[in-house]
Amino acid sequence: MTESKLLQLIFTLKEEELNRLELFLASKFLNLETQPKKTNQLFQHIKKTLLEKEKGDWDQYLSRERVFPMLFPGEPFLSRKLEKIMSKLFQVIKSFVVLEFSGIRDNEIYQLLAVAILSRAGLVS
Repeated sequence: MTESKLLQLIFTLKEEELNRLELFLASKFLNLETQPKKTNQLFQHIKKTLLEKEKGDWDQYLSRERVFPMLFPGEPFLSRKLEKIMSKLFQVIKSFVVLEFSGIRDNEIYQLLAVAILSRAGLVS
């Protein structure tokens, strides 16, 4: 799993960014899709491993064979099932990265543009 796009993306984040990502994942508004509990569990395991384990041990703790039973106890290993959760988490993290690093949240022009788009659509008066 350590060679996945998901982990390569997470490995680039600093501890402070991981903490903000954790809040982002906890948002029910932003994480409504497939099995948000599982995506959060997967993230928690990855974060704990990164912060508490030596880098040389990451492969052991983040192997697909070790992660799958944590997410799906008692079920037979199905790579596709784990990949679905990994993919969902990757999508959510991409959204976080866009918000976190684009400056959209703090840019008044973006905010006014969004309100103008909603106004034209008749959603805001």
